[in-house]
Amino acid sequence: MTVSYDPALVDDFLAHHWRFRPVDATFMGDKAHDSELPPAGPETLNEEIAEIDDLLVRLEASEEPQDLGDRLDRRMMLAELRMQRLAAGTRPRLHNPAWYSGEAAFSIISLLLPQSMPIRHAALIARLNGIGTFLRAAIECLDSVPATQGWVKRAQKEATAMAGFLRTDIKLHEEFADDWAEPARQAADAFEAFAAALDTQPDADPACGEAYLTQLMAEIHGLPMSPREAVDMAEAAYKRMADEMAEMARAIDPSRSAAEIIAGLADIHPSDAEEVFDSYMEWDVRAIAQGAALVTPAQEYDLDYRWMAPCFRKISQPLYFLFYRSPPASIPTPAAFIGLPRPAMMSVRFCAPTTPPWSRPSMPCTTAASAITRKTPAPVRRSRVWRVSPAPIAPWV
Repeated sequence: MTVSYDPALVDDFLAHHWRFRPVDATFMGDKAHDSELPPAGPETLNEEIAEIDDLLVRLEASEEPQDLGDRLDRRMMLAELRMQRLAAGTRPRLHNPAWYSGEAAFSIISLLLPQSMPIRHAALIARLNGIGTFLRAAIECLDSVPATQGWVKRAQKEATAMAGFLRTDIKLHEEFADDWAEPARQAADAFEAFAAALDTQPDADPACGEAYLTQLMAEIHGLPMSPREAVDMAEAAYKRMADEMAEMARAIDPSRSAAEIIAGLADIHPSDAEEVFDSYMEWDVRAIAQGAALVTPAQEYDLDYRWMAPCFRKISQPLYFLFYRSPPASIPTPAAFIGLPRPAMMSVRFCAPTTPPWSRPSMPCTTAASAITRKTPAPVRRSRVWRVSPAPIAPWV
């Protein structure tokens, strides 16, 4: 027997998601979990599976709603919950060392980014103080559990980098306070101990298997083809593009191969740091103009470039995090905009200066969207799950 879809299921879904993924909650703008780290005890997976099963029963028993936003919400929640259920039984994140390093690292980073200003000091200190307990639980959970060496090495790299950040560059943050110092030192010790404990981690096959990948492609990405069909399509496309690239190279310069022409692009770069932003802007304008026949560019965004804050310049590379998040939809509309159309967005690229030459590869940049006061008409009704979720409901790591 089916029942009418209840939009309140979104609230139940997000409550479930945030309970087991509080770092996601911070990125998504919900401050109620800012002092928490993810549960990682022996009963965590069983508790999560029970909640997943309850939500799935309620969603699968509901009729497909007429409203577009509700339909998207229902579809995305079903897809995410089904994948969470499959992963919990076959590839649990609690058996992935990189999940622990990532959650621990971003539990802190998430509270230091521009979107979190002003810093919630009490929440930050609570998370710093909780890192030791969280990573000790990780060591216990991972004891003798085989894990692919790619995950292990990534976890060690992230943990080591985060320890260094907590000992040094966090002090460069514009809101750094003296009462962060000791919790940060203890958290750094915990990261280093976690990295060392992984030295003897037994190896495992990284392959998820065709059945798992098939469900991931169908449920999460909505792709109609099988993994094998996707590989065949990709191989055919690569061959076609290689032929096209060789033909283009002959048209550009018959004396040079495509590889030589591409390698020569590295010689096109700003002459000094002062020209970096102008160079990026020029190439973005060119890309939009020349790519208009291939894709529809999103031109409702303004564009600006800014230097990345010094405290993030080192840690952003080994963690490969984006120094921004788009303004979380869960953050209330500023009082100045209440009753007005939603502000337009401005894309901001934060650049980390390195040593010359000032070429594009040596200038790590990320793109941020932040509200500005220029006003545009309010957007059409969209999925609530999509609006408040990172990508759309994927763990940050």
